[in-house]
Amino acid sequence: MPDTESTPAPAPEPSPEPSHAPSPARHDAQDVRGGEIVLRRRRSRVVFIAGLAAFVLVMLIAALWR
Repeated sequence: MPDTESTPAPAPEPSPEPSHAPSPARHDAQDVRGGEIVLRRRRSRVVFIAGLAAFVLVMLIAALWR
């Protein structure tokens, strides 16, 4: 049985880069700035509003707890 604590693990072999890999997406800084939240489905809106309400509720409880 080999001593695994003093024996280093073998280095992983580098994976070959595919020549047909797409280049990373490039976005203009003006296009990605803004932080607009898009909630198209009703479920997404409900979860988002519930999260905001839960945050406010936790902050109120924390303020009253002191």
